[in-house]
Amino acid sequence: MSAFYFRLPPLGELTSHQKFAVDMTDPIALKGGPGTGKSVVSLYRHSNNIRNGIDSQLLTYTRTLAFYLKNCLPENAYHTVDSFFHWLRHDASSKDEIIIDEAQDLSLEQHNSIRCFSSR
Repeated sequence: MSAFYFRLPPLGELTSHQKFAVDMTDPIALKGGPGTGKSVVSLYRHSNNIRNGIDSQLLTYTRTLAFYLKNCLPENAYHTVDSFFHWLRHDASSKDEIIIDEAQDLSLEQHNSIRCFSSR
């Protein structure tokens, strides 16, 4: 089996719009086509939250994508990345911010179940 490889672009390589989204303190929704950097922004935003003492959770629809995202983050942030289904069954607790990568894959009911765990 081949090794997993992904290079998270340095923060300085993000576009001004991506940097703005990373630094926003208000809840946001990102929309864009494949390869526009939505996952990169989510990773940086989550990592910044952890570094700044904000209780953040990064969720995605599948375990495969959760594995991918975990491997892109520094050690202090990867433990708060999980698939929606695993988190809801095992670790669901209130968070300051819940970031959902590939949120379009979740149903409205799933979005509503997550909303009650976010303090924002």
